[in-house]
Amino acid sequence: SASVSVYHEELKAAAFYNETKAFQKDKAIRARIEPKFGEAKRSHGMARALYRCVEKVDLQVRLTAIVLNIKRIFTLLKELKASTLAEPIAA
Repeated sequence: SASVSVYHEELKAAAFYNETKAFQKDKAIRARIEPKFGEAKRSHGMARALYRCVEKVDLQVRLTAIVLNIKRIFTLLKELKASTLAEPIAA
């Protein structure tokens, strides 16, 4: 026999939310952030916690975030330097 999921109301509410402007705004924010989560997981060991204790896992997450921010700072500085060098110097 067919039955309705116990989550039917929540699924309807989520489907309604997916049609709102608030969802579009949230989706745009997530689209900018999600690649950083992927990089952390793919390149910096965040796919699996290295430790069991909550404090140590928290430290792993924070250190990974620091590394990602430092990488971003260097990328921005490199781009700034390249754009500065590309501009002709007015005499």
